[in-house]
Amino acid sequence: MAKTYATHLRELFERVRELTQQPKLPIVIGRITPRQMNQEGTLHRHQFKEMVRQAQVQISESDPHAAWVDADDLPQRKDALHFSAPGSIALGRRMARSWHQLSK
Repeated sequence: MAKTYATHLRELFERVRELTQQPKLPIVIGRITPRQMNQEGTLHRHQFKEMVRQAQVQISESDPHAAWVDADDLPQRKDALHFSAPGSIALGRRMARSWHQLSK
């Protein structure tokens, strides 16, 4: 699935714009984080994370009405997979700022 992620992400952007009848609809995505270890030291194997991260950047940067935001430094829960409440709020703020820039 990771090998086709870029294609599917591009198709998702196109489909959302088609369904909303907004060909220039701004779309902002949060790039997945590279973390592998949670606070208990348990390793989460995300062997294709770099492929997905690269695709997220590539597709967003190749689309004049899309952007990605960095989430690498945001706090997560102990499971090292989900953002904490402050991390979620910070991500939302970053995405809102990016969307606002695209909307100008």
